[in-house]
Amino acid sequence: MRHLFKDFTRTQSYFKELADQLPGVGIHYLAGNHDMIKGASFAEIEENDDPRYFHRRYLDLGAKWRVVGNNGWYNYDFSVYHDQLAEVAKWKRVYWLDSTIDQPISDQAREDLVLGQVASQLTAAKRAGKRVLFLTHFAPRHQALMVRPTKVKGPQMERSFHMIRALMGADQLGDLLEASGVVQTTYYGHLHGLHPTFTHGGVTYVNPAVGVNKKRMNEWQRPTFMEQWAWQTKIVDLDKKV
Repeated sequence: MRHLFKDFTRTQSYFKELADQLPGVGIHYLAGNHDMIKGASFAEIEENDDPRYFHRRYLDLGAKWRVVGNNGWYNYDFSVYHDQLAEVAKWKRVYWLDSTIDQPISDQAREDLVLGQVASQLTAAKRAGKRVLFLTHFAPRHQALMVRPTKVKGPQMERSFHMIRALMGADQLGDLLEASGVVQTTYYGHLHGLHPTFTHGGVTYVNPAVGVNKKRMNEWQRPTFMEQWAWQTKIVDLDKKV
């Protein structure tokens, strides 16, 4: 649920190599915004024949459970500028790396596309009598976002803070998941930092992202990549999810 590379072809190659090294283990992945920057068109992100790519796909686990995946997107809903679409879009084109992503439609239209896809996925799961674990990249609830940092001071920093929030996800996805009656847990990424698990509307939201460790930003709580990965790995006992 966290992006890996700024090139979708590299992301694909990584998971192919990982799958080759782990025969018998199911390996699946979604695309984050960084993965979409290079190596794939909008159409290829939406429709891809890589069997490990999990966008718009599902995996049944036993008779009762279904894992459903969708990359997700955003529509500025999290920001105080949610009704200033042109202003946010302009800021994004100038300052945000997502502006390089191939996208022939607006962010609002893309989020609407996501909502339609997820609605169909959840309806199918309900008809099949499945309970759902939902996987996505972008945040499906504004409650997942960090509080306003104390270092955000002055009108320029305040504006940037709220512009960035606009590009984090959409509450409408959370609304859809909660209204479905079949989603129990949602796993998401995208957000930097440590984000505690919380429950809203009967759905539990979990951020299992490993995070980044760079000179200017270290989000790890453990000293090495493997220790951080193991610490953030979530093991789900479906027998206990009654």
